[in-house]
Amino acid sequence: MDIRPFIGRLEGEELDKQLAEADGFVDFGFSPAMIEKAPKLQIAASGGVGFNGQDVVRESMGDKSLIDVANDAGIWMTNGAGSLTESTADAALLLLLSAARNFPEAHQLVADGRWEGLGIGGVQYIADKSIEPAGKTLGIIGMGRIGQALARKCVGAFDMDVIYFDARGDATAYTDIPPRWKAVSFETVLRESDFISVHANLSPYNGGELERNEHLIGATELAMMKKTCILVSVARGPHISEDALIDALNNPDQGPVRAGLDVTETEPVIKQGMIDLMKEGPPL
Repeated sequence: MDIRPFIGRLEGEELDKQLAEADGFVDFGFSPAMIEKAPKLQIAASGGVGFNGQDVVRESMGDKSLIDVANDAGIWMTNGAGSLTESTADAALLLLLSAARNFPEAHQLVADGRWEGLGIGGVQYIADKSIEPAGKTLGIIGMGRIGQALARKCVGAFDMDVIYFDARGDATAYTDIPPRWKAVSFETVLRESDFISVHANLSPYNGGELERNEHLIGATELAMMKKTCILVSVARGPHISEDALIDALNNPDQGPVRAGLDVTETEPVIKQGMIDLMKEGPPL
């Protein structure tokens, strides 16, 4: 077997050449255009755990998903489901605790040389703005492998109550979920959670309760959240309307109070409003 590993981004003529000769292909951004250039291809694998190209395909090919297009061409599509479960849940927990305990602002105070002048007042300043996670309610949107892994960590470490919404319905129907984790409506998660973590797929499930997943959380949904809520996302950037989030974080009368994001709506480009919030320390 001829295996050709590439470091960095493969594009242009070199990408076309490799596609033309490939029987199998592994990439993080497979697309219909790549399928058209790969006449010998039998299997294509996404290096991640999702198929982000689906929405791009729907824009250019109607209702067909990336998997549909591949199947029409006789190509198997697969991904790395389960390979990053614990790592991604760890990232969600890191963001949750960082936002709750105000670590970014504390770090910035030290890095700017301001901590020494604040003394015990600096400790009190950070503590006053911190949120205690123990015993709070964690709301999860998308109760798949990663959502469940985060729930286990938060229950084990902080004895948190868990409520969740999953577009497929009650997750206990397809996996072993503890009885104390309660399936509730999407709106209930938004209104009752002290911490909300997004773990949904970008594309809606067939027959799922939600008609859309892009801008799943916009101005209306943010307004439903507690003013002390912390919003976390390690799923996909387009789940959250960043314009609405920027407005909410700049308005103390709206929820959430802070956000911890591993993804952005237009990545790798980051909107200036998000950068401005990060420069100021919390809420981001």
